[in-house]
Formats: sequence, C-alpha cells, structure tokens
Amino acid sequence: MDTESVTLRNGERLRIERLLPPMDTFGGRVRTWDPLQDDLFSGALAETLYTPHFVGTIDGECAGSLGYYVPADTRDVGIVEFVATEDRHRRKGVADALMSRMLREFVANGGQALHLCTTNPVAGHLYENHGFWYRVGDGMRFSVVDAHEFDATYLAFDGEPTVRNAVWGDLPRAAILYNLPQPAWLLKEVLDNCLRDTRYEYHFARLMLRVQNSQGAVLVLATPRNRVAGQTVFVRRDTFPQQHVATLSLRVAPAYMDHAVDLLRAAVDRAGEIGVSVLEFPIAASDADLAAIASAAGFSEAARLPNRIRDGDAWVDLCLFELVLGPPARAFHASETYYANRHPWHVERIAEG
Repeated sequence: MDTESVTLRNGERLRIERLLPPMDTFGGRVRTWDPLQDDLFSGALAETLYTPHFVGTIDGECAGSLGYYVPADTRDVGIVEFVATEDRHRRKGVADALMSRMLREFVANGGQALHLCTTNPVAGHLYENHGFWYRVGDGMRFSVVDAHEFDATYLAFDGEPTVRNAVWGDLPRAAILYNLPQPAWLLKEVLDNCLRDTRYEYHFARLMLRVQNSQGAVLVLATPRNRVAGQTVFVRRDTFPQQHVATLSLRVAPAYMDHAVDLLRAAVDRAGEIGVSVLEFPIAASDADLAAIASAAGFSEAARLPNRIRDGDAWVDLCLFELVLGPPARAFHASETYYANRHPWHVERIAEG
C-alpha cells in the first residue's frame, strides 16, 4: 500500500491510498465490472493484468476512487475505469486529486496512452483538464506523446507477429486497437454490437467471459513487443441444436493487414478443435476489403440481407460469409448444460410420475 495526503479546495485533507489486489473494496465503494469483480479484486487476474486502484478517504471515510488497468508485462497502455466520487464529497476536487496521482504513476512506469469513456459533461471537463481528448464515440484518450505521433508509431509494423490466445492483460491493448480510426469497417465487433464509431473497453471483457468452457476463443496477433495488432473472436451458438455453429469477427491494424488471413486461419483451426463445424462471418457490404480477406481465408458469401445496417443516413446490406469445416460434429456440450433444457433428474421424475 502507498499513501499520500493532499489538501482539497475546501481545506479538508484527502488521504490517497494506492491498493493492489487482493484488496479491500471499502464496503463495495471501489468498483469494477460486476462479472469480473471477484476475480479482479482477489488477484486472480494479476498474472497478466496490473490493476492499481486509488482510494481517497476523508477522516477514514471513502470519498472517491478510480482504477487503471495495464498489461502486467509492459504497462505501456491502459484504461481508466470507475472514477467515482461519493455524493457528499462532490465539488471538493477529490476526482481531480485521484486522477493526478494516477497519471503520475502511469507516466513514471513508462506509460504511453490511456483510454476512458464518459457521457457526463462535467466528468468530460475534468478529463480534458488532465490531457484526455475525444477519440471514438464517448471515448477519450490521454497520450504522453502527440496524438498523431502515437497513432503513427504504436501499431506501426514491428516485425513478424505471432498468433496466440488472448489473456486478460490484452484488455487495454485491445482498447488501443479498437480506438484506431482505420480500418473503418462498419462492423467493428459484431459479437458485441460494437460498430465503427464505438469505443472498445468492456466489449473485450464480455467476449473473454463468453468464450469460457469451450464456447469459443479470442485470438490475438501479437507483435514482437507484445502489442495487439489484430484480434479475432468466435463464439458458438448458445443452444444445444446449434452449438456446432459459431459467429466470428475480426479486427486488424492497417500495418498488419497482410497477416489478417493468418489470424483467421488460426481461428478456423481452433474452431475445429472444439467441435465447431460452421463458422459464420457477418460483414457489411461496404467493407469490400474485409470481404476479400474472408475469401482469401476460405469463406464464401452464403447470404445477403438487404438494408440491414444503418450507416449515417444510408443503408448497407449485411453479407453473411460462411466456412463449413466439415459435417456437424458430435454434441460438444450436453443438452442439460443449456438454459431451460431438461436435466436427467427431470426426465427420471417425469417417467416415474
């Protein structure tokens, strides 16, 4: 634990504590995404994801908190989450003090860029004062170097990449990838309703949770410096009769577009390993370059749904590309593992009755 004390606007003293998992959440005042709360605060994700939290207290009472998440190995990029000030301590400068403390540590550890999001104009003004600026949708970014310089260098070609399983430490790396303006594909992450102008933070976390227990996979294209230059995800259908079918998505930084097919082929191989026999790849008709990548990886257009996606004032067709890996495989999950299906004890009791 690391502490310091600062004087707030009203003269009160704010004690700032820096906490690392496993950690006290001050009676639930310190927050993270609910599905990740137990694992993150217990330290179960700490091997790959570094998550310091800063808590401000006044006379022992929690006045506010925030956390930032960076890869444990590089700590170069991150996301800021759950900036909160308790109601009775608002307008004292609590969040301002916590943000200053957090940014000092991030930069001192070699940090290059942070993302956060807000729909609150007051919070937006606070973040602007600390160097954040609007990026994609409701997302904002802070960068140590000029924004244009960061865009030009961080995901520039860095040598031959490798395809590997995603880890929780890729959460902030994916935020960088998905806040790039290019490629401007309309369906940025179809599995989580993330479109061209949607920033990308909790989407990654939700996808990681969805692929657990052989429901799919998240694969990334990692550069020699372990930056995420691409990501593909597939998730099998959540019903017993359709579990052999999975939906797939792709995102690749422009400098690594030549390796997009390799990433897709790795996903195809992984899908076959877990009993998926049909991969569906939804692509907006306006994204011809993405369709070409899919075709090069063996996918073909199986259906076209007219005017399915709104793009500003225009309408765009949705093309459903498909790759059949083989005949439907045996059931990978039993029927009773799916919601609302009968378990063996149901069947036994009905038979007995």
